[in-house]
Amino acid sequence: MDTDKSVVLEDSYKIDFPGFFRRNKITGTINFISWIMMAGSAFLACLIFFILNRTTIKGRNNIPKQTKNVLFASNHTSYAFDSYFIGIIACVPRAFFKGFSLPYHPTSYQHYYANKFMTFVCSHMRCIPVKRKWKNEGGLGEQAGKFDEEGVNLTLEALKQGTVIYFPEGTRTKDGSIGEGKAGSGMLPYETRATVVPVRIENVNKLPAIGLKLKVTYGKPIYLDDLYDLPKSKETSKLIADRIMDEIRSL
Repeated sequence: MDTDKSVVLEDSYKIDFPGFFRRNKITGTINFISWIMMAGSAFLACLIFFILNRTTIKGRNNIPKQTKNVLFASNHTSYAFDSYFIGIIACVPRAFFKGFSLPYHPTSYQHYYANKFMTFVCSHMRCIPVKRKWKNEGGLGEQAGKFDEEGVNLTLEALKQGTVIYFPEGTRTKDGSIGEGKAGSGMLPYETRATVVPVRIENVNKLPAIGLKLKVTYGKPIYLDDLYDLPKSKETSKLIADRIMDEIRSL
């Protein structure tokens, strides 16, 4: 297990008390409530990942110290655990002192904003609501593979403030395998020129369970400058998505 404690996204665990009472620009929530909920979720996650299960961490030294415009690009294996597994492990123990330093992550509006309680919880957990567009008008039919414009704009704003987890595959693979990147997923790093850190997670799709051997690997930031120089197009976006997915597979 990687135990390099010198690797943090920020050099200090000092709590920004005035920041507790500011309103989050993305979610509109008060940071103090968010901090309590996220610090609590970090504690619960550590219980699940390190006490009830065994987690191996590799490559934490590859996580950049910069705290803005960083994309953690990962394979996607579960609805509920992927984002917290990646984000909390990257930020522990800092997450207990600065809960709102955890990465933002896209969250399905249809699945997680169905009622007022879940909307309240997600709004305080650095979730970015994204609406999928469906080919049938009746509801949850075949996915068209596109996110709404508002969700994209919120993600862009989140990158200006901090770090974001995103999944180039666009959807999860239930068996834990790594799929192909969606053509449109490469446009986010192209537009933002974000630092892209590849992340590979293993066995997270088997949660909730006890006694699992979980693993997360953080790779070195991906070189994409040559692709950023290409004209903006669907083909360029696909090339970026493919390179990111290749880096994830290689971990």
